[in-house]
Amino acid sequence: MKHTNYFLRIISSLLMLSSGIFAIHGEESVKDDVSVVYETLADGSIRVMYAVNESSNSILILLDGNEAVRLNRGDSEPQSAKINKIARNTVKYGISNDVLGVLWKRSAVTTQPVVDEALAGVEPTPLREENNYSSGKVGNRKTPSGKSEDGYNRRTVEKRDESKSLENEAGTMHVDRGDSSGTVQQGEVLQGNEGTSFLSRETLMNYLIIGTVVIIIVILIFLAIKKRRVPVASDKAGMIPVKDKEINDQSIVVRRRTTSILKRQSIDDVVGNPDYLKINAAEFVNDSAVRNIYIKNTCIKEVYNLYAQDLRNSDNPKEDGCMVLGRWVHDEENGTYDVSLETVVFPGDDAVFKEYELNFGGKIKLRIAEKLRKLRRETNLQYDLVCWIHSHPGLGVFFSNSDDSVQMQLRHSQHPNFLVAFVVDILTDDQELGIFTFRKDGSMNSKGDLTRLYSLEEMFKWALESGRRLFDPANCYNLLNTAEKHIFSCEGIELDNSSIIDLAGIVADAQSEIAGWAVGTSVMCDGKREYVVSSIVRNSERPAVGVIGILVNVSHMSLPTIQRLVSAEIVKPDFIMAYSSRQDSLTIIPTVDGKLLDDEKYYGEVSIDDLKIWTRRKR
Repeated sequence: MKHTNYFLRIISSLLMLSSGIFAIHGEESVKDDVSVVYETLADGSIRVMYAVNESSNSILILLDGNEAVRLNRGDSEPQSAKINKIARNTVKYGISNDVLGVLWKRSAVTTQPVVDEALAGVEPTPLREENNYSSGKVGNRKTPSGKSEDGYNRRTVEKRDESKSLENEAGTMHVDRGDSSGTVQQGEVLQGNEGTSFLSRETLMNYLIIGTVVIIIVILIFLAIKKRRVPVASDKAGMIPVKDKEINDQSIVVRRRTTSILKRQSIDDVVGNPDYLKINAAEFVNDSAVRNIYIKNTCIKEVYNLYAQDLRNSDNPKEDGCMVLGRWVHDEENGTYDVSLETVVFPGDDAVFKEYELNFGGKIKLRIAEKLRKLRRETNLQYDLVCWIHSHPGLGVFFSNSDDSVQMQLRHSQHPNFLVAFVVDILTDDQELGIFTFRKDGSMNSKGDLTRLYSLEEMFKWALESGRRLFDPANCYNLLNTAEKHIFSCEGIELDNSSIIDLAGIVADAQSEIAGWAVGTSVMCDGKREYVVSSIVRNSERPAVGVIGILVNVSHMSLPTIQRLVSAEIVKPDFIMAYSSRQDSLTIIPTVDGKLLDDEKYYGEVSIDDLKIWTRRKR
């Protein structure tokens, strides 16, 4: 009996591990750049949580032949949508009524309880499934006598709560990662009359199927245990306290399953790179588990633009924030980390920012998950959430108890001490910025530990200057290289690979007349001014500073129409990029004091296809 209970516990643990993935990732099925994430239910059907389209087609997701959601083209940026619906038999995708592929198909193995046919005249009552996925319960099944089967053996598989709802005095971070729990009742074999001395053929077949499944599970458990018997390097003293380590050990398996296969841990391309601002922790604090912080210039610009928009309402400023993805490496000899801050992730439209409250909302979790998956796939490097940034407008730079609570919830399960936090007071003259890190013992530094504050304003100036220093015409495409004449104030407009990719993605689904904004700076080359575009953003994401050009969408070229659009904007652009949807081409028009030049000899023209070909060659 002990052995039976022991194997039942092992099988239960295996089921928990195989299904204990929170809702961001779950079980994933991918085909032709289309994927769905789902959770297998007790009756063999699945709950499809969300879908992602990275293909070049707009597609439909079909659940049991019925349309569940439409996804736009995702070749430039993955398109995702939450579904949260049940599929009983199939999950397919296609265009209109044409099915292109099958993402999931129901297995032929049934999960219904096996009932002995010898129980004559009694028809078994099937399991009743309630649509209560918040609790994950399956309705109770009753015996033929009408009594609940609470007296029978029942097994509950609880999925680990891998995400938190971060609530505190100053703010809340609701990152709903789809935590769920499921209760599964095992189907029992109801015994027949005492006089029955043999088993029916169907019952024997059911016993055979169940026995085969159990044997396979036991073999898999044995192989898994044998594979995991590898020596594990002992933790260095002081890295993780014993109590914390015991807690984290329980969630290590789930955490790694949710972040996919581990990629290479390296920041070799960051160290010594002039694109990154290096800050040594010894400059601002005496005890820090993080040794060096490398901040990418584009990351600084995005954070500065975020708070520049908030300053438009300086009389009633709101708290604001974002997350930053990057990489980290661990120095095991002294227990410290080097961290890079590279990619900013902003909250979705469900975020709520108030004067003394910060609520990131739930959509940011999908943005982080998609961005991490894309970065890891493209670079084969291990990217993680390495920093979170928020503001204290008019309150000063400090780290409150509620901030400390958020920090503890966001930290990595195995390496908690590399997470960094930035706090900015945007209402000070230089936008004072404090950097808060973990101490080597795992506790957080506070305001009293800081020996220096930084200036976001000075960081932004450095980022702009680094862009000017690093400009290399050989790595950029000059949009005015086809112009017959050039004016002194606009000799060239240079786009690098990433800017061209931004441009192609925006014009692919451009609808409004003002389609986007060119962000960058100007440089002097041989005594002539050129404009270097660092990024092109959509109209809805217009930055507060750094705009040098406007992208407009027109069906045909009309200077009066374009001039009217430009004049309606507060910004006086240095050039206009007019995209013709009919010809799929781009016309570049320099401006003088916000006015378009009317001489076409100063214009540049290029097709979007030519720009794409150029980027592929450069890559």
